[in-house]
Amino acid sequence: LFAAGRVQIKRGDPQASLDYLNRALNLSIQLGNEEGRATILNATGIAYKRLNKPDEALRNYQESLDIRTRLGLKGGMAATLNEIGQIQNKMGQPDKAFKSYQQSLKLRREIGDKRGTGNTLIDLGLLYVDRGRYDDALKLFQESLQIQRQVGNESSQALCLNNIGNIYLARGQY
Repeated sequence: LFAAGRVQIKRGDPQASLDYLNRALNLSIQLGNEEGRATILNATGIAYKRLNKPDEALRNYQESLDIRTRLGLKGGMAATLNEIGQIQNKMGQPDKAFKSYQQSLKLRREIGDKRGTGNTLIDLGLLYVDRGRYDDALKLFQESLQIQRQVGNESSQALCLNNIGNIYLARGQY
């Protein structure tokens, strides 16, 4: 059920994913599978994010984070904190988003999650761009670019290069 829900999200139909995810959530609760419950809540948050329902997304992310924190699941905590940061930024709460991204980045570096670290660096860099902190953003995009090259993620490499180019453009450094 969880996998079917994720497929619906990836297909661009987050509304359809909610039926699968809610059924999966009910089963995880019945079976006492707290780790599964946290994973499903995180995916439900993603579905609500895609449906442009940030309050519902945030509620699901927070519940997922609470469970993952209690269980000591640092990778899951980092992923959920990153999602929370995206929602907070979208809701016009850049200071809260900054804290969430910083916590996510710390955890991802701690556990050696290179791919996740690179992605969080991009999100944090975009937050800096929004605040006009181009020097800080440039450093993060360059660090992420190196990581994306190491892990072979070509689409994220392209995103980093695009973001770096946009900073140079904004500075008039053609």
